[in-house]
Amino acid sequence: MRMIVWSYGTELKRVWNGKRVSLKCSSCDRQATFYESTADESFKVFLVVDLYKKSRRVMQCGECQGVCDYFEMFPHEKEAFEAAQAKAAKEAHDRQKAEEQRKREATERELKRQEEEAHKRREQEQKRKDQEVNSELEALKKKLGK
Repeated sequence: MRMIVWSYGTELKRVWNGKRVSLKCSSCDRQATFYESTADESFKVFLVVDLYKKSRRVMQCGECQGVCDYFEMFPHEKEAFEAAQAKAAKEAHDRQKAEEQRKREATERELKRQEEEAHKRREQEQKRKDQEVNSELEALKKKLGK
């Protein structure tokens, strides 16, 4: 009989020196301090291997420990966050394109170098053959006495 031990859960972690906001909590209906946190959702097998993990920014109630989405409390930061993500994605794409271009140029240089080497070998082989032919002609001329 085989058993698979698995777990799915959310782990909350407070952000060091994160934001704090005093608001009325919609869950417990009390005035509370909300702390910036990260919520890590994960699916584990054998409690060791993470098969799935997703992190998101949340604000956690200091009274009832309930959470709400970070960007619900700070909607103006959502645009800046999305812009930063888009900029990072564009920079990563540009770096990838530049790396592909460098590889392509390096490949072209290598092919050109190999072609030049092959051309030099052919020229040297042709010179060697010409030298052999000339040597044979000289030897034949000596035999004939000319």
